Amino acid sequence: MLETAPTSRGRRRGQAPQASAEMLVVMRALTRSSLPGPRAAPTDPRRDAARLRAALSVLPQVRERMLVDPERELRLYLAQSLEGAGDLTGATTAALDLLELIELAGVDADGPLGDPARTLIGAHAVLARTLGIEHPLQAVHHALEALEALHEIEDPPLRVGLITALLRALMAAGVTTHASFTAGRLLSLQRTLGREALRVEPLLAVATQRIQAERYDAAWVPLEQARAIAREQRDQHGLLEAARLAASIHERRGDQVASLRELRTLAIAARRLADDLGTPAAARSELIRTELEASALVLRRALDLERLEPVIASARSIERRTRPTGGRPVLPPELLWDHRVDARVGLFIATGDALARGVTGVEEQDCELRRREAMQAIDEMPPGHDARARYWATYLDDRHAHLLAARGERVQARRAARRAREGWAQLGRGEDVTRLDALQEQLAEE
Repeated sequence: MLETAPTSRGRRRGQAPQASAEMLVVMRALTRSSLPGPRAAPTDPRRDAARLRAALSVLPQVRERMLVDPERELRLYLAQSLEGAGDLTGATTAALDLLELIELAGVDADGPLGDPARTLIGAHAVLARTLGIEHPLQAVHHALEALEALHEIEDPPLRVGLITALLRALMAAGVTTHASFTAGRLLSLQRTLGREALRVEPLLAVATQRIQAERYDAAWVPLEQARAIAREQRDQHGLLEAARLAASIHERRGDQVASLRELRTLAIAARRLADDLGTPAAARSELIRTELEASALVLRRALDLERLEPVIASARSIERRTRPTGGRPVLPPELLWDHRVDARVGLFIATGDALARGVTGVEEQDCELRRREAMQAIDEMPPGHDARARYWATYLDDRHAHLLAARGERVQARRAARRAREGWAQLGRGEDVTRLDALQEQLAEE
């Protein structure tokens, strides 16, 4: 496939010909993109995409000198790299461009490296994955098109991957009967995979379908199989999704203790992935968002269960991730601030509840310290978020009033209740104003 640059008249005999710069760009893109998966060094999908775009831009200059036109292969690799970088829109566009190119050339035309079917299947496979959530019916169409083209090709991993994408698209489209049938087929086919690591995603997809169908006991079987394989393979992505699904089952069944345990596992897995140097920057922000949301749920469940230690651990985890001096933020500052305030207010409430229950080691000064820390966090609001800060300050006064009332400190409770009532009135929260009026009347009668 190599093309050589024209040689000068005086080139010595036996001197190796030199490939042109444009040819090297194309060949490097092809070689880098087609390295064998399990043995290849990890690559940055964004850099791969940039390399492939550069190759496509210079391809017209060298196309006629190449034995086989690699445009389809380059475009497929580009779509896959964009998908890996989290650019689903770009991946969708690249895959559609490839399908258009194949259609214009004719389905019987020679494809890259003499294998036109695989580029066609690859384009449909990318679209089956990238369109699965927002356009599930289109994703179903592309998955079925790929499976139809795959009937003469023996590739179990590709087949199972396509059926996994098909199942997720069917679930997103709400096609219950077809999703149930596909899940059963997928559960059977995933056993044919030679590598255990490849079984995690299809098993989790089957578990998701069974949860959606409210077959919780049936969902546990593939879920625990996937978790065991992910643990053995040190697959943090698999462990994260398994914990997410397990927490969902416990939430639906009302088992808050078990839900708390799974949510903590989810937050830990998300944190490890977010801090992994091999995680693309595009994926890091979503992982941090997942970590913060899971930690916030842990805090709430622990508050409901009156368990102080998980609240403290969760609040500290949120504090570390959202602190203003924690490096370049990957999420909007107002979102980080909201999580930080939520954590500090939650820690104040948990400390106050523990004090009211007489928990050993919890003193009144601890409760006051937590309240001041929460107020400090509220005061650190980003510009333009005064209304949200007023809400948090009012909510803090409201909870403080109730905690003081529960301890019998009526004078201080009335002051806090008065501040809270004024805050709710300014925010136009009539129901909260009525509730605080009732609390003030109760404190006055006592």
